[in-house]
Amino acid sequence: MALAPLINGHRYSYASIEIAAQIGATNTELFTDVSGISYNESLDVSFMQGTSRQPIGWTAGNYKPGDAALEMGKSTFTQMVLQTGPGWLGINLLLLVSYADIGEIVTVDTIIARIVGAEDAHDYGPDALKTTVKLLPFTILRNGIPSMLNRVF
Repeated sequence: MALAPLINGHRYSYASIEIAAQIGATNTELFTDVSGISYNESLDVSFMQGTSRQPIGWTAGNYKPGDAALEMGKSTFTQMVLQTGPGWLGINLLLLVSYADIGEIVTVDTIIARIVGAEDAHDYGPDALKTTVKLLPFTILRNGIPSMLNRVF
């Protein structure tokens, strides 16, 4: 599979990212103060072992969305908590992470998650204060495509 043509040296960069979130049932917000985002997923597969020293097959595995986190400005986080109100911890979140740059395919990843924590760690210096919001994803769609087939046997 060929990569998209390289036009004027452009590839996705952090400035290519736009993050929008639907928090709860009604609150939708475009985050412009996010300095970091991470999310991952994996498939936990095991070998089937018989009496041979070699595996005889493997299991279908279990899908595991990994930890996810958003690092945002403290003031943006505070505003999000105020808008959400009591019970913000544990609320569901629909996160749309858009990647767009010159010559690149527009990609939108969808993360359905729950807010499970927030961490403030501030140090002396000129940098703005930040809060890391910890998320527990339920599913991640990469450009609308699920990573697993829904099979019923």
